[in-house]
Amino acid sequence: MVMQPLVENSIWHGLMNISYKGSLKVEFTKEKNKLVCIVEDNGVGLIRSQHLKGGDKKDHESKGMKMIEDRLKAWSQIKDIRCTFKIFDRDPDPGTRTEITILYPPYV
Repeated sequence: MVMQPLVENSIWHGLMNISYKGSLKVEFTKEKNKLVCIVEDNGVGLIRSQHLKGGDKKDHESKGMKMIEDRLKAWSQIKDIRCTFKIFDRDPDPGTRTEITILYPPYV
């Protein structure tokens, strides 16, 4: 439920707008009490995607991103976990990287 909107956004907003061969990577890593979920693409990136849509990033609130934030918040209230959510342009490579980190107790 959390990863699906990230993969969908990578395809629709990043990879559909390129003329070169696209790639999409979904990766999960676990270290002790931490799970890191990464979705990374080599698409147009956040800034270019907003420009292509003719919008200003500040004026647009993504429904998919809001759903993810709400789900992580609810999940952390139900379970004793801490979640962080980051999305950013890859630099210097093209594309976008999204990271969700889930920390389980004991917190280190």
